[in-house]
Amino acid sequence: MQTDLIEQLTPRESEVLERVARGIKRREVAQQLGMSINTVKYHLRNAYGKLGACHLAQAIGRVRSSELQAQR
Repeated sequence: MQTDLIEQLTPRESEVLERVARGIKRREVAQQLGMSINTVKYHLRNAYGKLGACHLAQAIGRVRSSELQAQR
């Protein structure tokens, strides 16, 4: 996984992905960020696409893998 894929995420995509990855329910994320649940899903779909992930666990794994590679 290349770091540039992570950098392609918009700040909002990163923020939504980070909150969902921490275990916050999508509906709560929507309330916290003042958006609809559909907007949360939209940002997650976009993030998955940019990361080449099919689901949340895969997206989180790719982000963490990329971060570890960047630290080397």
